[in-house]
Amino acid sequence: MKSLCKITLRNCGITSFAEKPFCELSSLAYLDLSFNYINNLHSTIFEGLENLKVLNLSHNRFGIYFILFYFILFLQKKKKKKKNPLQFGLSISMVNKKKY
Repeated sequence: MKSLCKITLRNCGITSFAEKPFCELSSLAYLDLSFNYINNLHSTIFEGLENLKVLNLSHNRFGIYFILFYFILFLQKKKKKKKNPLQFGLSISMVNKKKY
């Protein structure tokens, strides 16, 4: 599985992940977790993803501060390793929307 370069888990009803779910997938370049129910991620979720170029977390249930925190953290790690630039897909879905 170390040679796996693309994973699409789009619209799978995912709510959470175990610690370090992708740590053995060092060749992974594309990860699509869009259209799920994820509202929290463990700080180790991106460990081992040294070659990740595309990360799509759009249409999940993250709060804006949570997303910004993890995105900045991920970019800092990426910058230290001086790898290729990352494409990051994201949209904010508010859990408690009020209808007027």
